[in-house]
Amino acid sequence: MITVIILISFLFIVSIISKNSMIEDKEKVSVIVKLKESTPNMFQGFVVYEDSLDKQYYYSSTDSYLILIDKDKLEALRNNENIELISEEQVYHATLEDALPLSNVTLVQSLFNLTGKGQTVCILDTGINYSHQDLGNCSETDFLSGNCNKIISGYDFVNNDNNPYDDAGHGSHVSGIVSRTAPDAKIISVKVLDENGDGSSSIINAGIDFCINHKEEYNISVISMSLGGGLYSNYCNNEPLKPFIDAALSQNITVVASAGNDFSKTKITGPACINGVTSVSALNKDNSIASYSNRNKNTVVLAIGSNINSTSISGNYETMTGTSMSTPLVSGAIALLNQYQLKNFNIILSPQEINLLLKNNGNNITDSTGLNYSGLNMHKLLNIISINDTEINNSEDSNTTNESIQVNNSILVNLISPINNLTTSNNNLTFECSASSNSSLTNISLYLGNSTSFENKETKIISGNANNSGFNITLENNGNYFWNCLSFNNLSVSNFSSENFSIIVNISQVANLTVNTSTQTENTTIQNSDSSSGSSGSSGSSESSASEPQALLVSPEVTETEQEIIEDNQKIQYKASNENIQLNTELQNQNIESAKQGFFSNLMTGQAVISSNLSINRVYITIFLILIILSASGFIMFKMRKKGKK
Repeated sequence: MITVIILISFLFIVSIISKNSMIEDKEKVSVIVKLKESTPNMFQGFVVYEDSLDKQYYYSSTDSYLILIDKDKLEALRNNENIELISEEQVYHATLEDALPLSNVTLVQSLFNLTGKGQTVCILDTGINYSHQDLGNCSETDFLSGNCNKIISGYDFVNNDNNPYDDAGHGSHVSGIVSRTAPDAKIISVKVLDENGDGSSSIINAGIDFCINHKEEYNISVISMSLGGGLYSNYCNNEPLKPFIDAALSQNITVVASAGNDFSKTKITGPACINGVTSVSALNKDNSIASYSNRNKNTVVLAIGSNINSTSISGNYETMTGTSMSTPLVSGAIALLNQYQLKNFNIILSPQEINLLLKNNGNNITDSTGLNYSGLNMHKLLNIISINDTEINNSEDSNTTNESIQVNNSILVNLISPINNLTTSNNNLTFECSASSNSSLTNISLYLGNSTSFENKETKIISGNANNSGFNITLENNGNYFWNCLSFNNLSVSNFSSENFSIIVNISQVANLTVNTSTQTENTTIQNSDSSSGSSGSSGSSESSASEPQALLVSPEVTETEQEIIEDNQKIQYKASNENIQLNTELQNQNIESAKQGFFSNLMTGQAVISSNLSINRVYITIFLILIILSASGFIMFKMRKKGKK
């Protein structure tokens, strides 16, 4: 009899614990919900889900909510008549300066005195090292009190606090590129990606919402996102970020996003694939399309993204590669463009106008697929386009745009010699260029630069309507140089050639270069200029440097044959690296849900941790109760036997 009672008690306890465990372990999903306008600003009609629905976050820019709901209630939620829009959460990853002079950014900075002053770029990434000398050199106290001159505000939506300090490095590198491109522009840093470079759509939407809500306070004109998820061959207007990006565009904030690094010639990632976003693909430093870069017909502009040297989380500088590096270059360039329009025409451009200008006024880049793309060329854009004559026609049934542009042909400048991309061992060179104009020419100047400067080397007084001039220059150091000519006429009209020419000076050949294509290079450090690597979806190769800061990275000084060997070896190394990434993808995906739950636990004051502790405690309680029951039954049986013997 006693044994039966013990067994019943034991089964009763186990059933209670099992029931509680089933309730606690019920799978939940995160969705973003927007109610119909006719519905009051509360979750009326959701009473039946009282025990299965938790409101997590309110997005004021779109009047929508992030909610956590039992998965088995999701279908009923979809069918609720009070709901206008519902989208499930999605995970995005971080997509990982010759670049400035090659894009003619350095040129327009000096020629038009453009610095990005009065503009603010809101960067959504892994955070920022605001203590870096190039990013404000601020202490935590200075930043939190709003006393940083460069990084003027921000928020950490990963840890739900107001200190977006970088713990991955990607965001600091991206921010450094914006800072170098537009030195006087302010930065808002919004941390939406964790230390692995991962972030959910709900967190990213919160970041976009933050930028929109602070637009007027900080004069935010650009949102920059070096992140992406999925692959799309067409516009992806069902993406969960779409309503929030539309809200930003409606506030005249240009949204710039990286196309991704999946080697696709026909697809790009979200949110770059959303209609209206300034989607950015990557170029190598020779203006060829980077093989790793995604691109398709909806790509707006390409910019240099290979081997970009920028600020690191350590306080030094490092080199990274990827569309993540192209994106902040374009974001900073848009800040310069916005400043230029206000300064010269008192015009504020719309995001659509900016996309049109970028797409139609860059260097012509032809892909192997036959598609033509626009490569970022800031001088060509500012010099050719008359903003006052740009007209946009929005038609409801298509994406057709009508544009009217005014071309300044009053001076034509051509670069004659040395030819573009020349490699030479001679450092005594004659640079020759020509100029022609309907009005009398007055002077012509040679501009020459390397990785750190681009300056006027010599000016000659000329006359007439056409002129050929030569400039004798001695280059003291090996390296990669860029040159152009600027000419004026008697109407004070000026013009450069539409693109810079490049020349590599290699006086002494590189010796003792050994390459082992089966394993790795020896006696040489090689940085892959056409690849991207990383973990947890973070694309881009990284090479830290503790040396003095370099504004831009200079190409390796090697012969063409040696360079071909190096590039072949780099491709082998990159392939192996990419395969390792793919092997880890499944494990990374398994950790996504736990990463999400970490975010939700921060928002809901640690409920997940408490729930976990309760589950562990119940196990201990169960074991303890079983031991008590067994001990009691043993004691009773012992007493009964002893009594029977008496």
